[in-house]
Amino acid sequence: MDDMVTGGYSALNLPFSPEAEQSVLGAVLLDSSCLDRVAEILPRPEYFYQTNNSLIYSTMLEMFTIAQPVDFVTVLEKLKGTPGFDEASGKTYLLQLAQLVPSISNVESYARIVRDKYDVRTLITTSRDIIEEASEGSADAATLLDSAEQRIFDIRRGKNMQGLQRIDEIIVQTFDRLDLLNSPDADLYKGVPTGIKELDDTITGLNRSDFILLGARPGMGKTSFALNIARHAAVKANKKIAFFSLEMSKEQLASRLLSTEAMVGGTKLRT
Repeated sequence: MDDMVTGGYSALNLPFSPEAEQSVLGAVLLDSSCLDRVAEILPRPEYFYQTNNSLIYSTMLEMFTIAQPVDFVTVLEKLKGTPGFDEASGKTYLLQLAQLVPSISNVESYARIVRDKYDVRTLITTSRDIIEEASEGSADAATLLDSAEQRIFDIRRGKNMQGLQRIDEIIVQTFDRLDLLNSPDADLYKGVPTGIKELDDTITGLNRSDFILLGARPGMGKTSFALNIARHAAVKANKKIAFFSLEMSKEQLASRLLSTEAMVGGTKLRT
């Protein structure tokens, strides 16, 4: 199997770790259960930079998905049906993979190296694309900035994605959090109070990862209610607050805050 590389840029410019890629594949060949742990970190074959490694991993994932056994013999047999696959060199390369892996127990660390190199390569190619688009001069600055921000955000979103977790790991994390809630610094880990006792008693304040919807008919005071909560969190709890509104300007929101703080009616304040 030829040691080819993919991508439109020179291998000298795009970083990758052949040792990490080979170690991941070698660990799976020696122990197919490694694929259970690796598949969450490397869900797609394109995370591998070298073409031969990407092809082997793609074959492994395909076999894993349909519950076929994954080992040296089965993977080699599956690869024989791939167009352009050279059986002699491919067999030799698979044997080398199984011999090169330093330790099966470290397969997740090898997979994270592969993933990190992929993220850096993606950042490099995305940056070059942004430069090319900006150099063309066909789009205005606002469009270019929006496009650049979205592309960088997509890279980070993909990096932060996490697959399934075992319940025993989550239970340990939950116990750790409960210990913190009973520690002298408990206030640092409790929800941010809304300033409305009955509401805080029900939802235990504004907690991390909470997504709270406030619903009512038009004109019932939803914005004022939300502003009061934001104001309490900022002034009393000393938290940084961001308030977004699609129907009111920043001046209108500021006027409502002043109206509440000064206890002056909104109409009287405007006139």
